[in-house]
Amino acid sequence: LEKELEEMLNGGHAICMTNKDIALMISLLALGIEGEVIVPAFSPLHIGQNVMWAGLQPIYCDVPKNTPNVHASQLEHAITSGTSAIIAIHNAGVACNVEAIQEIAKSNNLELIFWSTDVLGQSINGKMHGSSGSLEIFSFHETDIVNGTCGACVTTNDDNLAARLRNIRS
Repeated sequence: LEKELEEMLNGGHAICMTNKDIALMISLLALGIEGEVIVPAFSPLHIGQNVMWAGLQPIYCDVPKNTPNVHASQLEHAITSGTSAIIAIHNAGVACNVEAIQEIAKSNNLELIFWSTDVLGQSINGKMHGSSGSLEIFSFHETDIVNGTCGACVTTNDDNLAARLRNIRS
């Protein structure tokens, strides 16, 4: 399955996990996140819970009324000296402004996790989702577009991060 996903997403690493919650907690650990993690206010409840289970503080960021996704300008207002990561969620098949969010993360030296379940198989500017940010997470829960009982997959282009994810998964 991992090889099939890597081919479908045009490269990078695909690391399958037991479920979406384990995938997020292992990702936070593998990235070495500490302190605060920005989470869009319009997100599944388990995302903030997983951040807390990982010993981190979720900081909820408003989402504009006209879109289901967090906006780059709102992320900038949520960043503090204690922020170490952003979780950006592609909701309802609508992709976030990936480039703008990546620029904010880069300029603030923050790790960036995209929750990309709802855009699996989509591309943005000719590039398949699965290779943006520090990593992306795809859930295969029974209620998701692509389902596999309850599995998940983490994708990254970072060889060292992929090795850490696989090691922790083991």
